[in-house]
Amino acid sequence: MDWKQELFKRLDILGEKLGVAASHLWSVLVRQGVAVGIQDILIGLIWLGLWIAVLVISHRMRNVHAQADKFNSGEWTFGGYVVLGLGQLCLLGVGCYLFDGIVYLMNPEYYALQTLLQTLK
Repeated sequence: MDWKQELFKRLDILGEKLGVAASHLWSVLVRQGVAVGIQDILIGLIWLGLWIAVLVISHRMRNVHAQADKFNSGEWTFGGYVVLGLGQLCLLGVGCYLFDGIVYLMNPEYYALQTLLQTLK
């Protein structure tokens, strides 16, 4: 039996169990997919703001302190580069959350179907 037949069989079983509530459940799951997409995009934007803040702090640590005290600026410059390196990890959060959020918003039906299939296992 191929996967399509198995899928239709499982969906028929679920539809029989739920009865009239099946259409309501589907719309709820689709709306939940949209809500999760919006949530992921907002979290990704927070990560983006954090990344920008880290870039500004790193820039100031490397440049402002180096100009003020040319003889004793080595640790500030090094610290600025360390902060910059750690800040680049924020880009992972930005990429992951924004990608997931856009995918959820573009196709919430897929995630509703995925949720139903996971429930049936």
